[in-house]
Amino acid sequence: MFAYCPNVNQRTCGISIEDSNDHKLLANSKKQIVYSKDMRYRVGNESYREMDACYYEVIMSDEMTTEKLESMSEKANGGEVVINVNFTAITEMNVFIYGGKSRESAYENITSNNSKVELNQAFNISAYRGFLIVAYPNKDVETEFAFSYWVSAKRLPREAEPLKPAEWYEFAGETGEAVFDFMVGLAIFMIVLNSILCCVNCWIKYKNKKEGKQMEADQNHDFEVKSDSLK
Repeated sequence: MFAYCPNVNQRTCGISIEDSNDHKLLANSKKQIVYSKDMRYRVGNESYREMDACYYEVIMSDEMTTEKLESMSEKANGGEVVINVNFTAITEMNVFIYGGKSRESAYENITSNNSKVELNQAFNISAYRGFLIVAYPNKDVETEFAFSYWVSAKRLPREAEPLKPAEWYEFAGETGEAVFDFMVGLAIFMIVLNSILCCVNCWIKYKNKKEGKQMEADQNHDFEVKSDSLK
């Protein structure tokens, strides 16, 4: 791998003087872009050879005040504020990304087994930390390299609000009143129906009892008649 090369000019690395004067990229809520087609690895005489390698320290800008960060987090339902990096062009380039604010402190491997970054991969890390990006070209080829970076808050899903009982359940509103009237009417109907069924049941029992007594009296009468005829 190429060693870090702080002498590579910023134009070659795709950084404008307005963005940075020391390879530090200050991320804010606006998406910013780094783009280069000028990195080369060529061997030859002094006028031809090039051995370009670029690094970028992506950290949060001081303009992202505590108030701004808290506001961003609140709008994202309490989500964490992060620095985002998205790689949009990697042609004949070798790109690596690490977690940390500077070359001296970026020890965390962001990709699995420190593998090379692939096209359209996106990463995020706590805004209070940062990224170190290292990029160098393959030999004797034309290159293209681009990535964007910005600060945002991870949006968390809202907690589900507890379900409120329907108005009719509390007999509130027009629907509740209608349900209440229906239930009162149904209760009255059931009471009346139950009373009628009780009366019918009592009448049937009385009738059966009366018919039983009458049958018993008739049987006794028939027995007496037969007894008289035998005399």
